[in-house]
Amino acid sequence: MKLAYFDDFKLGVVKGDGLVDVSNIVDDIPHTNSGNLMIGLIEAFDKYR
Repeated sequence: MKLAYFDDFKLGVVKGDGLVDVSNIVDDIPHTNSGNLMIGLIEAFDKYR
């Protein structure tokens, strides 16, 4: 699974030649910046997979 930031650090999943916006799905992860969001996602990856 490949993750990417786009449009001012919205989180997306790379799918084929495009991106699927998943920012609303991971919005409940406490974060103050994009780095903290990625750390929180890694820590709870099984929940969001």
